[in-house]
Amino acid sequence: MSLAVRETELPHSAMRPRRFPGQRKAITLLELIAVMAVMGVILALAAPAFVVPSPSPADQVQQVVTSVRRAALRRGESMSLEISASGIWNAWAPSRSGVARMQGKIDSASTAAMRLRISPVGVCVVESVLERIDAGRLVPVYSRFDPLTCSLRDSSP
Repeated sequence: MSLAVRETELPHSAMRPRRFPGQRKAITLLELIAVMAVMGVILALAAPAFVVPSPSPADQVQQVVTSVRRAALRRGESMSLEISASGIWNAWAPSRSGVARMQGKIDSASTAAMRLRISPVGVCVVESVLERIDAGRLVPVYSRFDPLTCSLRDSSP
């Protein structure tokens, strides 16, 4: 008889991997809820980064005014800008070869119709600002324009 014990002679319980107290095969419901809560907090903090805000009509008008003002400064000549109530805008300036034009459309049609002149040094002069009609009444859209910076101020308080 040999002293070596054959593997087949070991009792059935000795062949199983030994489990220590506190060891388990699955996760508990409490652990699952905790992980879900942490993931929810992380998602809530990160979600605003995935949403792209759409610019307001006043922001879009300001972008157009700034673009035309830069063109007037670059060219060194005055330019006129006209924005219709439908959102279509045209900018023009006299040049040696005729009329230079810039044009485009503001996405939102809820803008005021306006016309302004921009000097070669970037000063804006508002020629006219019309108000839009909302449910049969006139609604003021813009109260004031800062002539030095050409910044548009909304009339809402």
